[in-house]
Order: sequence, then C-alpha cells, then structure tokens
Amino acid sequence: MGHHFVPQAHLRRFECPERPGFVWMYDKVCHAFSQVSIKCAAQSRRYYDREVEAGLAEIEEQANTAIEKIWRYEPLGNRERSYVSLYLLTMATRGPRHRRKILEEIAPKSLDSIIKEHEAGIEKWIEESGDDPRAHAQMKELEKVREKFSKTPPQNIVDIVRTPFWSQRTVECVHNMIWRMVPAPPQTLYLTCDTPTHFSEWAGVGTPGSELTFPTSKNIALIGSHTGSAASIEYLPSQVDLVAEVNRRIVNCAERFIFSHTKDDWIAELAENPPPFNRIRWI
Repeated sequence: MGHHFVPQAHLRRFECPERPGFVWMYDKVCHAFSQVSIKCAAQSRRYYDREVEAGLAEIEEQANTAIEKIWRYEPLGNRERSYVSLYLLTMATRGPRHRRKILEEIAPKSLDSIIKEHEAGIEKWIEESGDDPRAHAQMKELEKVREKFSKTPPQNIVDIVRTPFWSQRTVECVHNMIWRMVPAPPQTLYLTCDTPTHFSEWAGVGTPGSELTFPTSKNIALIGSHTGSAASIEYLPSQVDLVAEVNRRIVNCAERFIFSHTKDDWIAELAENPPPFNRIRWI
C-alpha cells in the first residue's frame, strides 16, 4: 500500500451509500467511472518521506476533529482554526497536480530565467574583455547546467514538491478569512477530486480577491474569502447555484480523478468539459 495523496478520511465522506468503504471515481484519462476501494484510491508508493507522512497525519487528525465541530455549529479555538487552515492548504499541494505544475511549468521557467541572467552576464564579459577564454569556458559550463537540469530538476526543487507544507504567513491568510459553510440542497451533492482545495492562482489566498473552496463532505462545502468578518464562520442556507459553482471549481483543479458518492452522467460531462468558474459576489 502506498501513501495517500487524498486522505482516506476525506474520501470516506463521499463513500457510496450502497457499498461502504468504496467511492465512485471518474478517470479523466480513461474517460470512465469505476467503483474503487477507498483504501486503494488516490495513493502511490513512496509518495512522501516518512517524516512528511507523519506530519500530514497529525494535521489531518487535528483538522478532521475541528471540521466535525464546525458541522455541529461549535466554535473553534485559535489553534483548531490554524490546523484547519493548514489542512486546507496541504489539500491543494499534496497531490499530483501541484507536483506536475512545479516540475513541468514553474521550475523550468524559473531556472531558464536564472540561466539567461547568467548568460547575459557572461556575454557582456566576453564583449568587454575581448574574447576572454575564461568567459567562453564559463559559457560552456552554463550550457552543461542547462542540459542537466532540462532532464532532471535540482534536488532542492524535488524536495520542495515532496514536502507540501506552507509558511506561517500563508496559513494566517486562510485563518483570517471568513469561512462560509454551504450545505447542498436535497437531490444535489458536492464532488471532490485529487486536488480537493481550490483557489485562484492569480489571487492566491492573501489578496482581497482571494477565494478558497473545499468540499468538507458530499453535503457541505467551505468557501473562504476576505469579504466579510475576518476569522469567523458563517452558516448559509443551501443554494443550488453555489453547489454548481463549487463543483465547477473542483473539476477545474482535478488533475485526473474526480470522486463522488454516486455515478451520474452529469459528473462525466462536467469532467470532460469543465466550464470556467466564476467569482462569487457576497453581499
């Protein structure tokens, strides 16, 4: 058994009513549903180091207890709210989508920018020194570095993506949001996926336009924003349009797998053709 990049406790909140311990999974690559054991879903061998797995387990235990208190309309202490905040953030980065984006998109662009900066400096050296052979030697070394890291990213980058924790400052940004709890109306449900927490990359979590979305179960979702009373919890009545918006966000941030407690054609249609998500206007 490997390490779960989506916790089993989270998936159990979406398990099939007719078959406890199992969940419906839609695979965007295979374009098909399957009913899978929660013990075997969303996991991969050697996905984390032992210390990281232990740290995530502690965060999950503390956060799950606090989330259940929220469901019971019980107030959270400052420490409990911080654990939930960290949990929400790790649920955005512990899965394969974050790793792919770092290794295939963000890291190569950053490394290319650094190499080009050094390249410009060496070119200026060559121009000013009158073709100094030492400058040409450094340019050749720089090309070797470019070739090496184009095939294998630096180890410190690999270590970062294998450690999905966040800075205290970022945790505080989520902690200070207003969290709106939105129940799903009868005959509707929330989905989850291999990246259960969604937030707009352009806004992050610390700007006035930031919004964070997390389905705590098939029945109730948490939507965080900086529009409202800071560090508070508001319980909203069920709203069909908000359920639809949360599910749009979830399918948009899914790397491959979408999970639900039932098998429905609309889930496959949404997964295959994810519509753009919208900014929620809070009054």
